[in-house]
Amino acid sequence: MISDLLFKRIEINKRAAERNAVVDGNRSFTYGKLCKLIDSFGSVIRQQGIQKGETVAIYLPNSVEFIISFFALSRLGVISLPLNVTNRETELEYYLSTTGSRYVITEGEYLSEIEGLKSSCDLKLILVKGESNCWSVEKMDEISTSGTAIDEDDKVLYLFSTGSTGKPKCISRTHANLRALAENHTSTAGWNEDDGILMAVPMSHTYGFGNFVSAIQAGATIYTIADFNRKEVTDILSSGRITTFPAVPFMLDMLSRSRNLSGKDFSSLKLVFSAGAPLATRIFQDFKKNYGIYPRQLYGSSETGVISINMSRDIEKKNRSVGRPVKNVEVKIVDNDGKELTFGEEGEIIVKSPSMTSCYENSDQESEKSFRNGFYYTGDTGFIDDKGYIFITGRKKLFINISGYKLDPVELEQLLLENKNIREVAVKGELNASGQEIIKAFIVPEKTMKYSEIVDFCRSRISEYKIPRIVEFRESLPKSPTGKILKAKL
Repeated sequence: MISDLLFKRIEINKRAAERNAVVDGNRSFTYGKLCKLIDSFGSVIRQQGIQKGETVAIYLPNSVEFIISFFALSRLGVISLPLNVTNRETELEYYLSTTGSRYVITEGEYLSEIEGLKSSCDLKLILVKGESNCWSVEKMDEISTSGTAIDEDDKVLYLFSTGSTGKPKCISRTHANLRALAENHTSTAGWNEDDGILMAVPMSHTYGFGNFVSAIQAGATIYTIADFNRKEVTDILSSGRITTFPAVPFMLDMLSRSRNLSGKDFSSLKLVFSAGAPLATRIFQDFKKNYGIYPRQLYGSSETGVISINMSRDIEKKNRSVGRPVKNVEVKIVDNDGKELTFGEEGEIIVKSPSMTSCYENSDQESEKSFRNGFYYTGDTGFIDDKGYIFITGRKKLFINISGYKLDPVELEQLLLENKNIREVAVKGELNASGQEIIKAFIVPEKTMKYSEIVDFCRSRISEYKIPRIVEFRESLPKSPTGKILKAKL
């Protein structure tokens, strides 16, 4: 079970108990200490009357509290629902109501977004930091909590993936799925207990979550930061403790623009991963120039976990590839009829993996489209070369990919149309000068509007990354004879 990963690390190697598992700012926790904290917090969860099979939301930034919460819940057979702390009330209400979550683990800093939902969602809060009456790592109770009998096919995690319906789709992952993900990932990346992993990508996101559980599987040390800060990241990367840095292109671009790097030593870095969006060649080259190491693309999804990692020895020539499939994962390229294509032929990328889910929760129609004959149909298009390297060329589905976070344009269009001053709207992705995708909204207003009004309307309703970066006001939008907006003509 995924809940046993921490404890097996100590059983396999007694020295692991004294090795650092997590470094969170100026706080450090050995594997032995972390196990005791998980036991202690597990007793708090049991005292709430939470039963096996229930769902509990984790509304926390990257932190030791996030890690403790997940493992404490999983040991008790409870399903975790990680929520990004940038999510706003409307989004939170959807996620909580869809999964039936009645409890939220959070800290004082984030109470304002949750308080308004306590009555509508019948929520109960479990505070782990920032309040006098909360459980905390500084004043834990020395209580031993045994785990619950768990089957490997029991659900342990809920994630949400944006779909073609405009509403995020709920994905469940089992203990067996996550254990397979961790084993496949670490065996391919070659992580071990000597590695230090810097977690700047949110662990509430499938990419960050996969790296965090894989780091535990390897017995490595996780270094957490709550928010991406360029100076903080460069300081940690040059400390000599970090060997692997999972990132997204936006982070790598920002770091490549850093000044005052003279005197900093990044020689401890062995791997830098880039995922969530295509890695522009300029960023690939600029990062190497400043940090002495090339970033390598990693490919995955909420439905499958990690699919491939580019571990090529000739990374300069293979930099545009997302690599070969990780251990135990099968990838094929198929045409529109599902026929497998040969090397170099472009089609849809489909995946079979022991770490993937088998369906979307409560969405049979969407499941039938995406999960067929044991494979997940990603909606991404690409090809595989004669060496087995995967290249992504585009997407069949119209997601907008913002630094690893995916947005269905329909979701934003529906929200904007709630504004009484907006008559029509179309949302598309557009590449900026750095080759990164940003959101552009074409709006037909009822009266004269300003960009700031659009931002203000969105900011209280959706996450920051979903807010349009460009707005073009128009008198009309191109339409088909049936009245459908023709985005291709925008």
